[in-house]
Amino acid sequence: MAHGRRLLVACAAAAWFLPIAAAAQGVGFQAGAAFDPEQIYVGSHIEFPLVSDQLVLRPGINGAFGAGWRIAAIGGEFIYRVTLGGTGWRIHQGLGPGVNIARFMDVDGTHVSGGWNYVFGFGHENGFFTEFRGGQARDAGVPLLWIGVGVTIRPG
Repeated sequence: MAHGRRLLVACAAAAWFLPIAAAAQGVGFQAGAAFDPEQIYVGSHIEFPLVSDQLVLRPGINGAFGAGWRIAAIGGEFIYRVTLGGTGWRIHQGLGPGVNIARFMDVDGTHVSGGWNYVFGFGHENGFFTEFRGGQARDAGVPLLWIGVGVTIRPG
């Protein structure tokens, strides 16, 4: 029953973010590799500033597959960015609530874990970024450590 409640909370959070997408300041796509288990992941996010361009909310979803596992990570990180002089590059770091859903292909059952996901990376003002992402699917005992690259497309 606890898994059902967690999934319901995740769906409610996703429905809450839908109206935000219309006013989003950017839409992004990312891909990369996961470690332990070894996987490939792809994902998408929306991004919009909260107080300034330095503090943004970035809800998104990533899906990973490989090594017998399928994992979906749904979350909404609050990201703080620091500009590196006049170079156009910024360091970003963030933390936010997330739901990680893991399924081992040879075993029946899906493991749903709520918790916190984190991100650390750097990006250019033109939208290109690279980052480390992490979290954990605790019920499945699967740590999530992903490294990837992506691009955020911003209007104007």
